[in-house]
Amino acid sequence: EDITLPEDYPKSMAMLEKLVGGEIDQFILEKRYKTKSGEIIDSMSFVKASYDDNGKYLRSTAAILDITDRKKSEAQLVQAQKMEAVGQLTGGVAHDFNNLLAIIVGNLEFLAERFSKEDDANNLINKVIETVERGSTLTQRLLAFSRKQVLQPKSIDINALISGMEFLLRRTLMEGITIQLKTADDLWACEADPAQVESVILNLAINSRDAMPGGGNLTIETANVVLSKEDAVEIDDVVAGEYVSLVVSDDGIGMSPEVKERLFDPFFTNKGMVGHSGLGLSMVYGFAKQSGGYVSIDSEEGRGAAIMVFLPRARQEVESSETRETTTPRTEIKGERILVVEDDPDVRAITKAQLENLGYKVLEAETAAVALDILSMSEVDLLLSDIILPGGMGGNELAKETRRLYPSVKILFMSGYSEDGTQSSAGFQNGGTLLQKPFRQKELAQKISDLFEEVSEH
Repeated sequence: EDITLPEDYPKSMAMLEKLVGGEIDQFILEKRYKTKSGEIIDSMSFVKASYDDNGKYLRSTAAILDITDRKKSEAQLVQAQKMEAVGQLTGGVAHDFNNLLAIIVGNLEFLAERFSKEDDANNLINKVIETVERGSTLTQRLLAFSRKQVLQPKSIDINALISGMEFLLRRTLMEGITIQLKTADDLWACEADPAQVESVILNLAINSRDAMPGGGNLTIETANVVLSKEDAVEIDDVVAGEYVSLVVSDDGIGMSPEVKERLFDPFFTNKGMVGHSGLGLSMVYGFAKQSGGYVSIDSEEGRGAAIMVFLPRARQEVESSETRETTTPRTEIKGERILVVEDDPDVRAITKAQLENLGYKVLEAETAAVALDILSMSEVDLLLSDIILPGGMGGNELAKETRRLYPSVKILFMSGYSEDGTQSSAGFQNGGTLLQKPFRQKELAQKISDLFEEVSEH
């Protein structure tokens, strides 16, 4: 009784009573013990009784196996399988929902053109479009959790990125919260999508803010971390190597073990239902895993929390963060031909209508194979393709073939979904740029304008 956990003591005694009473002569029982140091261990007890010639109980012998490590591994496996299953479900739903949103927003824009800007109907339509865009944000978080968002990774300096966000963070957090930056001087470059890293920092900062309703201290730290093979074994689905750590910590209310266990589950929130989707931290988890890193938590109730994000070290110098200046979309369309490759007929139809409304000539294909046939027979200036296509050849492979056979054709991807959860599926190595679904007509016009402007510059 002194060394058995109170919850496990009754079942242990019940089995022993049966053994002594002769109902059974042996049993196997899983139970937990308290060690002298206070540690809890899991055990498997194999117990066998000895009786005299008259069948009277004499003694019992037990072999006790420490299965703590096995139970820990089993728990990690169950958690990984649960996250994978939920990720598959949410990824598939988000992908289909993104296509629905693309159809809705495209048709709403055409409907809005029928009314003047002063018309009440136009205002109502724009409010619906704004709601659709909020829905798009939710789907992007679902895709991030399921590791199926399309990433655009590059070598980045997280210190510089944090410095650039400092003003935004101070504006976002209440006055009673003090922000401290502790960035490593010799920090390595890391390989990640800079826009998603910014989103991670903002999500974690807001989470810390909510954990400190009366104010407090928020600290953002960076460091170089080398994960040994021994350490990697303790972490699910992580390889040994060099990482850059990003730690956001606070001295807020902290987390109970139950909250920590479910913290990265999509739609889980302990903040109440109003204003919280429960997708912020699940997005952080999915992004880190998809980027080849991992996330860990250090928190206790009443003692604050630290969320630690580890991203893989980059093998090349930091890429320039300078972005191309946004130009005004061209008003003079020269009748360029655009080949739209999209398997969803409704998405393909609305995209074709948007392009024709802008003044472009449009060809259509449902699969990559059909697209290659069209390219072989027709003059095409730009290939606008979904990344995920049926028939065994995706947008990435189509772009590779197009670049090889028709190097003058510009390539633009439209997607919000990566089928295998890998960065390479975006196909940017084949000369394409990305237009995130669902998109507005003005965004489509801007991307195409930028691509054709590059041609004129060269």
